[in-house]
Amino acid sequence: MQPFSILVFLGLATVTREYQDELKLKESLPVAFFLAGLIVLGRMQSWWLGPAISRLEAFPLFLGATTLTAVTDNAAITYLGSQLSNISNEFKYAPPMPPLPVSGSRGAASGEGSL
Repeated sequence: MQPFSILVFLGLATVTREYQDELKLKESLPVAFFLAGLIVLGRMQSWWLGPAISRLEAFPLFLGATTLTAVTDNAAITYLGSQLSNISNEFKYAPPMPPLPVSGSRGAASGEGSL
């Protein structure tokens, strides 16, 4: 199905060439190779990634993910995270810190404290 989809895309891009900018296939090829390598090699990383992540608490995991996001592609982090099968849903979606306590009903919603 994928080769057919690419051929349809290239055919439509050729037919409607006058209405759009030039395709930049050379620039997008490294991205395609990166994502293909991520899929091929990503499954092999779960043997060490699962035990390493399962040992972390929520806040250190949050700090690690934030740091990795600054230097690594988010697609790589998301794909590697999706390979982990022994992680609970509470751990996947847990907030990094407990919610702040709400005191009383006074605040911006009641109009008090506004300038």
